[in-house]
Amino acid sequence: RAIEVVEAAHPVPDAGGREAAARILALAEGLGAIDGVKIDSCATNMVFIRLDDGACDGGLDLSSGLAERGILTRWDGPQSRLVTHLDVSAEDVETAVDAFTELLA
Repeated sequence: RAIEVVEAAHPVPDAGGREAAARILALAEGLGAIDGVKIDSCATNMVFIRLDDGACDGGLDLSSGLAERGILTRWDGPQSRLVTHLDVSAEDVETAVDAFTELLA
């Protein structure tokens, strides 16, 4: 799957902006590789995802499992917008992808 970052995660093309863009792209690519997860779009510091029909009760079970791992999400049916910020590290992104992978297996 091809995932495109529509906007830079940082308005200035400096090291911080490149690192932020790399983190959001890593999140989108990691989640996009999971069966049952579709990436609707990836822009700025947000990834918009959609679960396939029947995957984890439309996000409700998934949200509880993620919260137990310290990852807070909010779902509109099978859709969610995941947001990173400057305090979210590459390791945090990896932790989130691992949690989604485990819970959707």
